[in-house]
Amino acid sequence: MGLPDATDAGDYGLPLNDFDFVADPTTELAAALYETMATDVSAMTHVSPRAWVKCNAAGAILDHDAVWGDSVAVAPTVTFAGAGTGHYTVQWAASHADLNPTPARQVTRTTDIRTAIATQNTPAVNLVPCRAALTDSRTVDVYFGSGGAKDDPTVWSLLVF
Repeated sequence: MGLPDATDAGDYGLPLNDFDFVADPTTELAAALYETMATDVSAMTHVSPRAWVKCNAAGAILDHDAVWGDSVAVAPTVTFAGAGTGHYTVQWAASHADLNPTPARQVTRTTDIRTAIATQNTPAVNLVPCRAALTDSRTVDVYFGSGGAKDDPTVWSLLVF
């Protein structure tokens, strides 16, 4: 378990008890301290953003990052429906290897996006309504405009949880 999946404290082996007192705090970790850290990490997996992407009007990625890395290899695919449509589709890979630096300990995790927020990063005079709709656990459709009026924003961002 671990990001991008949500975990509970029990996933980290809690509760724990010290077998003996901590003799050397530079090499040993008290159960109470570990439990505090594990509880904090578990809580963060429930509310932390999984990934974000920033794009231009044509859907080209300007920047991105995720709990599974920020390399080009793990960037999402952004599809632009065409000028004047205000519609973009953002899709991440079905799974990703976690960032454990020890290859033998890396775990491949399924992408599981639970919600998304889209924003327009252009001057206030050009702001238009926008919304993000999950198509499945790794795909988000982003729409800019309202009613019959559609807009292709100069720069926009998507944050997924």
